[in-house]
Order: sequence, then C-alpha cells, then structure tokens
Amino acid sequence: MPALARSFDEYYLSYAQRSTVATEELARQIAPGKNGMFLPFWLVDGQAQRLWNAKAAPTDSLGAALHQRYLAFRSD
Repeated sequence: MPALARSFDEYYLSYAQRSTVATEELARQIAPGKNGMFLPFWLVDGQAQRLWNAKAAPTDSLGAALHQRYLAFRSD
C-alpha cells in the first residue's frame, strides 16, 4: 500500500542501513546534504520510490492518488 513519508519520518530514521528502504541514488536525494535533513518521499510496499512535494500535483495515477490522500488528511 502506498504511503507518504514526511521529513524526518520515523520509518526512514529507524534504519541504520537505509539501503534496506531506498536505493543508493534515492537515498542521496532523500538526504542531499548528509547533514541529518531528510526530504519527504513516497513509500510503496515498504520501499522508497521517489521524493514528493505537497505543493505540486503529480501527473501519474499513483502520484495523483497519494496527493489526494494527503490533501484529504490535511483538511480533516
């Protein structure tokens, strides 16, 4: 099931070896400065798929579904 992981999400932070959750390339995007700052990303079946931004509406169906889910959560 798709999920949105926010900045400093416990799911990502809890892994000492983050290659379990994200590819090396995506891990560099999630933590670009290697300074402890993490960007939000999408999780699908426990794996990071790509970064997400709450202000930009995605064009693909998965992205659109997750974006709508986020907006609904934010408005509740």
